[in-house]
Amino acid sequence: MGYYLALSFDSPELIVWSVCVGFILGIVATFVIKQVQGKFISLLLEKGANDEGSAVSLKDLGQDNNKFLKLCLKVGSGIRGIVTFVDEAGAKSPNFEAVRFYVSENRLEKATSMTKGGMKWYFLPIFSILIVIITIIVVELLPVLTSF
Repeated sequence: MGYYLALSFDSPELIVWSVCVGFILGIVATFVIKQVQGKFISLLLEKGANDEGSAVSLKDLGQDNNKFLKLCLKVGSGIRGIVTFVDEAGAKSPNFEAVRFYVSENRLEKATSMTKGGMKWYFLPIFSILIVIITIIVVELLPVLTSF
């Protein structure tokens, strides 16, 4: 523990460990976002919501209490390029009780690719452990690399 307390804010070791933590947080965030958005798109495709007439609400999908999904559906998110909104007033935060969603035919290929593949949950700890091992190796090699 004393090793970590002795690190100064500009030490190379602290920078390497910070990058390690950043990679792990990035992997976890990407995984969670992909899972939430992928599930939403899968539900839309299962319901056959492919035009304005067949559009469904979050309540129809059983996702009306999913706060993270609602955050992902706000203006500026990547999923907005795949999912089309019906009855939206153009507000920054749509009225999720009234708005309905569908995936148009011209976006179907992109939507299908979002629901397939992806990282399985058991890869998260594996990647995290590998990143920590690589970080330990780099930190141990730093004195050798900086002595030139």
